[in-house]
Amino acid sequence: VTAKISEVPLVIEKRFFSIEKVYDGTSTITKEDIKIDSQCMLAGVEFSIVNPVAFNNANVTTNFATDLVLMFVGIDENTFDYSDEAFAMFSFELGGAKLTLKSVPGTITPKEITLEDITSMTATDRTFNGKTAVDVEYTIDSDVFGEGDGYGDLGLTFTANSVNANAGVHKVKIDAPVVSAGSNYSINITSDAITSYFGLEVEIKKAQVELNV
Repeated sequence: VTAKISEVPLVIEKRFFSIEKVYDGTSTITKEDIKIDSQCMLAGVEFSIVNPVAFNNANVTTNFATDLVLMFVGIDENTFDYSDEAFAMFSFELGGAKLTLKSVPGTITPKEITLEDITSMTATDRTFNGKTAVDVEYTIDSDVFGEGDGYGDLGLTFTANSVNANAGVHKVKIDAPVVSAGSNYSINITSDAITSYFGLEVEIKKAQVELNV
């Protein structure tokens, strides 16, 4: 006979369970996406997903719910002092207990792009035009991209300016990068942080003046 983990009745409440997935370009719900609140006595108990489940699509969302059937390994009728409601939600089988949960809320949150994810950045030298705006090129760690995504899917914009509009070699100040509304990615990097991290310089060449003789 298995010794009871606790004499306090096991209560199963909907608020103890949630699905929290970080965007990866897929709609699949994995075991790692299922969160069990530490207040629940099932927290920390090994489990697997019995019914394959997935979001309606792969995009960021806060409006989703699905039924879950989870198999908790190594527990039986005697593991807990079950409340009547909790006991009715279990189906005890050899090796574990199957728990059925209705309408578990789920979210897909944006994938965050960190400073370290930006693997390179260069400023494009140009000819004097009286302005400080500078074009920059960058690369992103391939692990950041969701399945099937490319640079266009990031919705990422960098704005940079030379500290001096005149001809010469000047330091470049990079504004805080932004992603477009509705992107499946997020970024929270300050201008000072990214400017210091890359320490870019740009060469502004003298403009050639054409004389009409």
